[in-house]
Amino acid sequence: MPSQLFLIALALVLTSCASQLVPGRMSIAIPPQFKNTVKEELIQPTHPDPNEGPARTFTQPTRIVSGRWLDPAFVSYTRSGTYYGNTKYRTWSIEVTKGADRDVVKALENNDAFKAAEVWAIDSSPRICPRIEQKKISWGEAITFLTQYQNDNTNYVPNNGMLEYQVHGITWDRRYTIRAQFGITHPRLTEFGRKVRYRDPPGTGNDPGLQMRKDPDYVLVEKSSPEKFQPSIREIDAMLDGLRVE
Repeated sequence: MPSQLFLIALALVLTSCASQLVPGRMSIAIPPQFKNTVKEELIQPTHPDPNEGPARTFTQPTRIVSGRWLDPAFVSYTRSGTYYGNTKYRTWSIEVTKGADRDVVKALENNDAFKAAEVWAIDSSPRICPRIEQKKISWGEAITFLTQYQNDNTNYVPNNGMLEYQVHGITWDRRYTIRAQFGITHPRLTEFGRKVRYRDPPGTGNDPGLQMRKDPDYVLVEKSSPEKFQPSIREIDAMLDGLRVE
């Protein structure tokens, strides 16, 4: 872990009514490049509203801590025609949910990144899931991978603007599910736009299809060392390893 860390202690007392009290306190050391605009929110169980548009539902109380990283050293894109416009940043979030989520348990049992990634899909789907790994973390076990979401029939190769690093895990005592997602880039990938290639036919999750598996950018993200990504996957893992839920 970097020596200069921004330490925050986040009170994650998930409360609604007395019967749903879920004691939980999380503390985590956040490296400087992640601490920009950090915020937290408590989400109570929700249900779909037929009169509203697509929205993610929550079956258990969930605490979400989120922010964005903004480091000029990580940015080498032009000032226009990019996925995020003139302000180059990537968002991140960490979620703590009561109980052992069944989908995450199944994803761990079957090494199924696609199943885990679907939690954030509302009107899109995780189209690729390279770099699938199962990891032991201080607080539990998790499946980690890269992914990209799309809501049409195209199948874009890995690119800066769509690529995410995700972590889905269960604490050792099975009292909590922890999910995290981080916008991530690689200096050799193209910023999302007209120059980004796509491969047909689209695959699904763990099986992106032969054309995608052979694509040089897909091979790049599969084979690159964790330190080559921005921010470093190793640094993200170290930050999450320091997460404590009591």
